[in-house]
Amino acid sequence: MNGVRRFLGNPTAAITKDRPGTSRSPSPTKELPPPPSAAFSTRGLFIRKDRKPLPPVAGPSSTNSSPTTTTPPLRRKAPPPEWEEPPDLPPHPPTNGGQLVNTRDALLLSLMSSEAMVDSRGYEILSAEEVEELKKEHTILSSRVGALQRKLATEIKIRDAAQNLARLNASSSSTPSSSTHISRQSTTALETAERKVEAAQTELWRVQERAANVDRRLLEHPCEEHDDGDGPLSPMSSVSGAGALAPKFDGAHLFAGNAGAVVPGKPRGARARQREAEFEDARAAVEAELDDARAAAAAAADLADARAAAESELAQEQAALEQERERAIELEGRVAFLELELESSSRGNDDALRLRERVRALERELSDTVGAAEAETAVWATEKATWAAERARFEQQEAQLTDDIENERSQWEQEREELAAQAKDQIATAADGLRALVQRFDVPLFSRESGLGVLVDALQRHLEKQTQSAQEFEGLLTAEVEKRAAMSQELETAKEEIQTLRTRSPSSRPSSTQHPSEPRPTSSITFAKDAAGFVAILQPLWATLPSPEARAARLSGATRPFRAGNGRSSPSLRAGTPGSPGPSISDLDVRALKSLYTPGTNTNGSSNGASAALPNSGPGTPGSPRSPVVDGGGLGPGTFSVEATDRALMERLIRFAQAHDLLKKNAERAQKLAQDSNAALETYQRQVRMLEEQLASSDGLQEQVDQLAAEKLAVEERAAEQAETLRQLTEANAVLSARALQLAEDAAAAQEELRAVNTASEREQTQRLALLEEINLVQTENGSLRQQLRALGKL
Repeated sequence: MNGVRRFLGNPTAAITKDRPGTSRSPSPTKELPPPPSAAFSTRGLFIRKDRKPLPPVAGPSSTNSSPTTTTPPLRRKAPPPEWEEPPDLPPHPPTNGGQLVNTRDALLLSLMSSEAMVDSRGYEILSAEEVEELKKEHTILSSRVGALQRKLATEIKIRDAAQNLARLNASSSSTPSSSTHISRQSTTALETAERKVEAAQTELWRVQERAANVDRRLLEHPCEEHDDGDGPLSPMSSVSGAGALAPKFDGAHLFAGNAGAVVPGKPRGARARQREAEFEDARAAVEAELDDARAAAAAAADLADARAAAESELAQEQAALEQERERAIELEGRVAFLELELESSSRGNDDALRLRERVRALERELSDTVGAAEAETAVWATEKATWAAERARFEQQEAQLTDDIENERSQWEQEREELAAQAKDQIATAADGLRALVQRFDVPLFSRESGLGVLVDALQRHLEKQTQSAQEFEGLLTAEVEKRAAMSQELETAKEEIQTLRTRSPSSRPSSTQHPSEPRPTSSITFAKDAAGFVAILQPLWATLPSPEARAARLSGATRPFRAGNGRSSPSLRAGTPGSPGPSISDLDVRALKSLYTPGTNTNGSSNGASAALPNSGPGTPGSPRSPVVDGGGLGPGTFSVEATDRALMERLIRFAQAHDLLKKNAERAQKLAQDSNAALETYQRQVRMLEEQLASSDGLQEQVDQLAAEKLAVEERAAEQAETLRQLTEANAVLSARALQLAEDAAAAQEELRAVNTASEREQTQRLALLEEINLVQTENGSLRQQLRALGKL
């Protein structure tokens, strides 16, 4: 094989056994030699025609003097890097160096030609039609191998995911019934995935074996074809004769290495083969390691996905458990709150009824929760059946899609032409629209051309200018807004200063002092001089005592102020808290008299902040609300003794009233505490029993939640499988679409290749005749060289 390559003028290229899937095309349509002429023969064959004696050493001078320097090299495609010779083969001789390999060494060329002929003796020569069929079949098989490899990788991922799901279901199932059901489903899914993987592997091996056979036949064909001299890449000879066409050369017995000749040993052949075998083993090992690494990476990715899904489900379950715990804590808080209400409430029976209603509400809520969980379980079961039906429908759709793709291939060509026409129309419309925009907004053009690029460039510059102007305007607007904010802040500061000055002004202070002895403006009673003074003295006492309205409100149970009026009216009764008994009328009378006879106290102390609103004044101020003691300036000494006696009596009456009220309150409190303790103890026992029942029901609900979570996980896994199947169908559709386009292009190029093949067949016949003549000349020169070698050996 290497001898044929060197014999045909390319001594450096060698096709190895481990070529890639796409073989080099020997079709003459790619690189066809020119018509026969004397200037386009191969380098080796043209050297054989040179009858000059061989120089002792091949140097640059001999190369330059040879007529082969004017012969242009054969136009051939350079082989890919993987076709180059291994490192242990003889290197390519340098084109300009101190020592060059003698290209006129007839013995070396003869030995290489003989070796190539012996190696390719058993190869089969194919016709042009067979070669084209093999090429097409090889292309189809290569695409099928790629598709099957992707399908196998997908099935392997699905199988790994099924394995991970089976392990998770085996480890996370809580109840025996759910564990058996889920494990059975996981095992079935895993067996199905393994069967699909085995089927995909078998199909891939079968297609790869078939592609390898086609590739081997294509590789053997050019070897034999080059050896026989009738290949499509064989050069044209300078000799043009009209000899008969010989189907096969039968003068191989004249060459060394034939059946009756001794084949000389090839230098460094064993080492080269050993090195080549080592390289093959190393490459196979590296490829195996690479496949293992890819499989491990894919498995790691699947495990990571499964782990992430498991962690998310675990987090959700933990969150649900935390919610249940929080709810239990909330229920405990409610129970404690109810206990506190029972202890602090005076209406035990009403609270008990209310607690019973709450308990019933909680029980109804619990039953509703159980019903909702059962409804969700039924919904999930329905969704599960729906997903199974959808999966079957997807499989049917896959079969229908396969049939529809075959039917739609004929329509894609027409659609492609229509889309091309529409694209052209859209481009023209877009260009017209851009020109209209340029003319409308007076956009300057920077080129004389009117293409889309020029229009887009002009519009882009115009928009950049507009954007820059907008940014400058925004900067100015921001500065104005900041100035306005500063002015607003200064205005607010000025307003605050003005308000402060007004507050500090003496004219703004309200007059809040009134003489306590001033008569009411609403009073229409006129007295005599002494009676008016006496009435003026007793008016504060009358204002301090409770009004008749307050007494009526106390008797009727209402809690409202004693008397509506201004600040001089009597103190209002402060509403107590709900559920607590209010002050009695005697307490009000006693407190009013106490405040009256106590110097330095506020008579309106029972009101909510009535005295706090007045400004503080000294004891001598006429309008001060403090010290409302009756002033007896106009009475005699007897009046003061009566006043002292009344004060002592009132103090003693106050002490008796306070002691009586204290004893009464203590008795009522003791009786109420006894009743509340009994009711609270019974309620606590009932609440404990109710909490125990709720805790048991919560445990049952937690088990149901765990089971539902496991079933939800299984349903989500099936949904993921269906999504993966849909994605595979989409990829298959895309592959088939690309394949249809490729077939259309191949059909368009087939006509040209057919014409080229016809032309090449005519040229091949002429090349065969020329090659036979060249081989005859080579044999003659080989015989003369042998005679010279024998003569030199005798010397």
